[in-house]
Amino acid sequence: MVGKKFFYLLAIFLLFLISCEEKKRKSNNFHYKNYKENLMNVNKSLLIIDEEKIEKFIERRNWKMKTTKTGLFYQILKKTKNKKVKNKDIINLKYKIYLLNGELCYDSDSTGLKIFRVGHSDLEAGLTEGVLLLNYGEKARFIMPPHLAHGLIGDEKKIKARTTIIYEIEIINF
Repeated sequence: MVGKKFFYLLAIFLLFLISCEEKKRKSNNFHYKNYKENLMNVNKSLLIIDEEKIEKFIERRNWKMKTTKTGLFYQILKKTKNKKVKNKDIINLKYKIYLLNGELCYDSDSTGLKIFRVGHSDLEAGLTEGVLLLNYGEKARFIMPPHLAHGLIGDEKKIKARTTIIYEIEIINF
């Protein structure tokens, strides 16, 4: 008899614990869902602010730029009829990287050419996307919002956190 009572008490206690855990889990899911939703709203707002800032910058300079679906602004400065750059190609790139205030951060004259395999490197997502729009030998200008450049952290050297950058490039190998 004592064994049955103990068993029933244990079963009731376990059911109570399980129901409390379920409430906790639902509560945590609710908080996580709200947190995730808030982060998405902040990110959308930041994307809009970045885009407006870049569009005003372009307008002041009277540049004729196009925009990709991801938010990369680009302008082909010198066109060629050479072969199109493809994923997995190894390319040599002359480049200059500027901030929107005109400050030169990096250039291939002082640091050397960028040599990389397209789509298989840890370069900025915007650079990879941009070179795939080009033919060999072409020159272009890219404006990369933070999410396509160095993101929330920057490069921890000359490019600060959440910074828009301008790349002027030329693909020099044929």
